[in-house]
Amino acid sequence: MNFKTCIALLSLIAETVVAETVLSTGKCTVGDIENVIHTNFRDIPAGTRVYTGDPVNAINVCTQIDFDKYNEGDVVSILLAKVFPGCSDKSHENPTCTAIRTTLDTFQQLEEMGCAPLFRNYLPAWTNSSQSDVACKSGSFDIKTMSFNEGGENGCNSFALCDILLTVMTLSANQEQTGTCGPTSLFTALSQAGPVRALRLATEIVWIGKTSYMSNNPCYYIYYMVPGVQDLKNKGSSGQYPEFVQNPGIEFMFTQSFNTAYFSHSTGGCTPEGNQLILPDGSNEKDVEQFQGEHADFIVHVCKGMVDANYDCSLNNAPGPINPFPTLDYNSASYWFSFPKMADPNAATQFQLFASGNITAQEVTSASAQEFIEGLLCSISPNGAMSLEEVVEEATNFGPNALGINIPRITLEQLNEACQSANMNERAVIVEIASSALQDDGTTGCDHFVVLHSCDVAKDEYMIWSWASMFNMTAKQLVGNATDDQPGGAICSLMTAAPTSNERYVYPEPTPCDPGVCHVFCDEGGDEEVSTGLRGGSIVAVN
Repeated sequence: MNFKTCIALLSLIAETVVAETVLSTGKCTVGDIENVIHTNFRDIPAGTRVYTGDPVNAINVCTQIDFDKYNEGDVVSILLAKVFPGCSDKSHENPTCTAIRTTLDTFQQLEEMGCAPLFRNYLPAWTNSSQSDVACKSGSFDIKTMSFNEGGENGCNSFALCDILLTVMTLSANQEQTGTCGPTSLFTALSQAGPVRALRLATEIVWIGKTSYMSNNPCYYIYYMVPGVQDLKNKGSSGQYPEFVQNPGIEFMFTQSFNTAYFSHSTGGCTPEGNQLILPDGSNEKDVEQFQGEHADFIVHVCKGMVDANYDCSLNNAPGPINPFPTLDYNSASYWFSFPKMADPNAATQFQLFASGNITAQEVTSASAQEFIEGLLCSISPNGAMSLEEVVEEATNFGPNALGINIPRITLEQLNEACQSANMNERAVIVEIASSALQDDGTTGCDHFVVLHSCDVAKDEYMIWSWASMFNMTAKQLVGNATDDQPGGAICSLMTAAPTSNERYVYPEPTPCDPGVCHVFCDEGGDEEVSTGLRGGSIVAVN
């Protein structure tokens, strides 16, 4: 065994030990917990929604319950009776009602096994603005040390059940001012289209910190954050309900699990600690938001982490109106304009500066930006015949829409096609939109993700879900005069999640460079200690 191989092996062992230490779930292994959840939910067919009223603010409800007086079974029974009365007739039960009861049974079974939720630190939540108590069983969580007492690791599970059921069943997730609209919209879309699956995945996230479909683990440090017991926005006021900077419970678990997992997938590392939880004074809000950066590629990646191989997460980002290169085919343009693996804000900034001519290739130091630029150039000119100057000239001659991934461009035909999957069981549509279409905030480009909740094309009514609210929009507001060649409206992309059809969706793959061809960032090769680029080896700028 050579030296490098030995070091690599030791590194792998160290990572495994850290992972096992972090994934401490009481007396159970992650595999034990996964088996219980999978077995309990396995035979429940796809259900439909059993609640059609207005969203119920889960935090306001669940923080006001006396969990010394009401146990987990009591909480679920109360919700079934008062919020989901349609589940009272077990003889003709909607599978969703079965899944609600199964969620409770699964929690209780895991507790009896001695398991503990990995995301338990997201469950203690202040019950009042004086910050004197949390929504847990007495004695389970110490508000002075901000930690669970020994043996109290399951003391806040009643809050978890209450929060999960209300958030999933009433579509009440609300990510306002947290920059996490992408995963929140996906969680809500799943809650609408597949509530049984949503309850199962929520149970997985609470107990093992991720879903069983995720391709890589989230960053370890997120499990130690305690969003529900940092200082409130209304600390010391006379308000009835606590106002959290970022809500505790399932919504924040879901967004941080997927956000950090995607960053790890994209960069091979973790976001800097402290850049996931906004502080009470808001001093780090901008820093946190830049690490929540969400593009179309991120949405597809999250979707894949929520479904099995029998589902497709198909993206339509209409590249035509922003593609300035005649040689860049549709698939390649669709791939690159989804901004793949550009999770690092430094990478995105460097690409934009390079594309606008404000920095040189030698000044692009981000490996992700280098890979993106070289890969895009390869797809534009696989044989290397075009010079960088010629590529820039084509983009310049095209005009201001060139490479404008945030420029709205979805057409009415494309919107109405997506409508066929809106408000259907086991199908959902995520929309990348300009937030100014929903609220007058002065923005023009796409900066927000929402759910296409339902459509009535004949009545020109398109219902959009965002911020736990519904917006009734018209086609004119959403797509304007956009055509296949001309931008317009307010939508940049549509992502549809649906069961696989006979003609399976083929995820776009970019055209690579011909063998031996390089444009700007080229392979030196041979150095295994340097992160590899699109074609392997280290990447350096060509002088």
